[in-house]
Order: sequence, then structure tokens, then C-alpha cells
Amino acid sequence: MTSITVATYNMSYMSDLSVPLDSKFGQSASEATFLTSNPNIETKDGRRKYWKNANKLLFRFMHDNVENQNTCIIGLQEMNLTPPNSGTGSDAINQSLARLNSKGDTKYMQICREFNVNDIVKPALSIIFDAHIFGNLKYYRMVDNWHWDLKQSGRPLLIVITDRNYVFVNIHGGQIPDDGDPTKGGDVKKFNQSNIKINKDFLEKEVEFCLTHQGYSKESPPKKIFIMGDFNDRYDAIEEFTILDKELKYNGDSPFSCCHNWDSSCSDGRFRRIYEFTGLNTEENNQKTDKHCEKPPDDFIKDKNEMKLKMTGDEGSIKNYRYKGDKIFGEINNDNDGIMKIYDFDNRKERNSTESDHELVYSRFTIPIKVEGEIQQQNILKTGIKYKYKNERKKDSIYSQMFDKGRKLTEIKQDPDDKSKYILMFEGYTPEYEFSETELHNFKPVENQEKEDNKEKSTSGGRKTRRKLRSKRSARCKTRR
Repeated sequence: MTSITVATYNMSYMSDLSVPLDSKFGQSASEATFLTSNPNIETKDGRRKYWKNANKLLFRFMHDNVENQNTCIIGLQEMNLTPPNSGTGSDAINQSLARLNSKGDTKYMQICREFNVNDIVKPALSIIFDAHIFGNLKYYRMVDNWHWDLKQSGRPLLIVITDRNYVFVNIHGGQIPDDGDPTKGGDVKKFNQSNIKINKDFLEKEVEFCLTHQGYSKESPPKKIFIMGDFNDRYDAIEEFTILDKELKYNGDSPFSCCHNWDSSCSDGRFRRIYEFTGLNTEENNQKTDKHCEKPPDDFIKDKNEMKLKMTGDEGSIKNYRYKGDKIFGEINNDNDGIMKIYDFDNRKERNSTESDHELVYSRFTIPIKVEGEIQQQNILKTGIKYKYKNERKKDSIYSQMFDKGRKLTEIKQDPDDKSKYILMFEGYTPEYEFSETELHNFKPVENQEKEDNKEKSTSGGRKTRRKLRSKRSARCKTRR
């Protein structure tokens, strides 16, 4: 069984843009209140400070997993698709991936696509995965949420299929805010009903449609499907998806990962039942036990120019987030699979976020891998091929020395006592050597194998010829003396 880490992170697209925060467009963003806490927001270098921090947090998370030999699949929402060398958005992510890949034996790639709502609004989604493990991109589909109950555009869904038959799904879910606003007749039940229709039903139909048209079926499904996203599922209504009869779930409770804003983050004093702050002391409201953040009056949260003000005290601290919604779904194989957590929560919970207004949520899953079924089929290793062992982090390892000139693989099999280990045999070596699946990716095929063999023979012969010439020259010199 191989452990993988699946994560989702809403990066806050407005944090990445150079749009002035005091503009009409800047103030329309839900994270405008969050960004006012950035003390350098008005400076050229400081405008993107929080987004840069979010990028650093993301890659610290990835680096931690690489160091612990856990491969990652990550869905990013609220991205900006940017050109190479721009240093922003998707290009900044690609630059960070290149640095990460250069330090080890990973081949992380980003699939980033955007949906054009208009010339200004172009929401993008990204999916990151290690091509060494999961293969390369075979097909993708990007579509906006078409559900007729949703009265907003720019809530896209990205589906990625690899050539090793893995499916990754990333969504930025839509919502009908009034359905959850107690001051407008909304409540938890009403919001949950609309969220399930808008996001769950839409995603299931769209993904099944896509997979069916790519040749998959209930009888012949993909190897694994993982779903990530910001579902705007603030009250945790969506607990599972069913795709081609595969049940995709999570274990336990989803975390409170959203958001730094007046309606979604509050101290206990502002977290109250509907009738306590709406004044609608009806029998129906008295029976509702759900709580909401009481939103202060406009003159408290905006200045005289209608510009949003920052939250004070611990009203916006991470520990006081009251909404859920950043979630991950996959096949559950044991009690430890699919338990969602907020990355680095204990070290950051007491303060206001300086990264994104959402938190990075992750969970782990185990995937059973058979040597004959996957290692061979995925072209990770094949018998009859000569390999070198390259580990950039441990260049002086014994294996790097043993396989300095390459050795031909003669047999590969799974350890019967430990299914996560593989036993390899090489030509010219009597003992068997045991490796983890992660270590298998350190084996690299010798390029131009026949040419390499001839080169070795040629080099060997050349050395003998050079030694003979040196010997003759030495003899001539002695004669002259």
C-alpha cells in the first residue's frame, strides 16, 4: 500500500492581482476585508505579499511531503492563468515546482486552465500531481457550473485524466448566499439543500459524462478518482460522491477552513442563534438551533467612503473560522484514510492569516499497488532494461555507487511480507535488493543502451591503446638519454 497526500487550497485570486483594492472591482471581492489587514497593500512590492506567503506555505507543505516520501495531488482554486516569466499566478507555481523537482526525483506538473466569463473575470483552476507516479496528461475538461439554480458565472470545474488512468477533479463551488443568510429568511437547512443541487449533482453528472465519453464505465472504471475543491459547503452538507458506482468519501468531520470575513469568522460573542440577532422571535426561529456570525452594521465594517475596514482583535483569527467547505473526497480503504486536517494549524490558529483567506486542507489515502499490475504497466521499471540509480539528495549512497555504470534488471516482485516493498534482481548480482516504491523512481534507464555498451568496450580498448603508446614513448625517451 502506498500513502499519498491529497490537498485543496483556495489561493485568493485578488491577492495575486495588481488591481487597486480601493477600486470598485477590488471592493467587490469577498477577500477585500482580508486584504485590508496587509500593512503593505498600497506599495508595489507589498500588494502581492499575502499571495506570495500562500505560495510559500503551499511549497513548504509539498517539501514536507517529499521529505517524508509522500506524493501529492493538489487542487488550487481562485488561480490566475499567467504567461511564462510573469512571476505571478500559474507561472509562479510552475517556477516553484521547477525548484522542487530540481532537488529530488519528482516530476510535479501543474495543469492550469481558465474559464473566460468576460474580459476581466477569468477564473482559473489548477491541479498538481507527480507525473512519475500518476503519468502524464491524457485529457482535460474545463466547464463552468451550468446549474440553472445558480445565478452566477465563473464557478468552474476542472477534470484531469492521466495516461495511467487516474482522474483528478477540482471545483470552485457555487452558492446562493441568501439561502444561508438568516436576515433574509435563510438557514442551514435551506442553504444545504441548494448547495447539494448546485455542486454535488452538477459534479456527479459532469464527471460521469466526461468519463463515459473517454471510454470508462462501471465495468471498466479508472484506477482512482480524487475530488478536491472549495465547495462553499459551509455547513458540511456534501459528504460523498458516487462516480461510476465508486463511492468517494472522507472520514470524520471536515475542518473549519473558511474564511477571514465578517459573516464567516467571529468570536463567541458574535456567534449566536437566529432569533438572538434578527429580532424575528417567531416560533419557527425559536426551534432553529443553528448559529451564525452576527454581521456588524455597515458603519462598523466600512469607512465613510464605503471602503471595507480590517477586522480587529481575534474576530478574524484562524481558530474562529465558522465555515467549512474546503474538502477532499476519495475511496476509503481503512480508518486512517480521508481524515481532513488544516496544514500547520496549531502554529497559526491564534493569529490572523497572512497567506490566504482560506486554509490549506489535506488528507491521506492508501493506494494498493501490484508490481505486475502497476509498476510494469506504468513503465516505472521493466525487466531487460539497464538502469542507473540516481538520488540527488543522497548522491553518495551505496546504490548510486553500485549502479554507477548501470545494471540490467532481470526480475521484479512484490515482497510477500511487506506489500509496500519490492524485490529487485540485477544481472551480475547474486543477492536480491529491496526497495520502497518511492525508491523505484530513483532508477533511471541508461540512455542509448546499445551505444553505452559499445562505448564501454571502446573506452576499455582505448585505455589499453593509450597505455601501450605511453609505454613506447617512455621507451624511446630512455633510449635517447
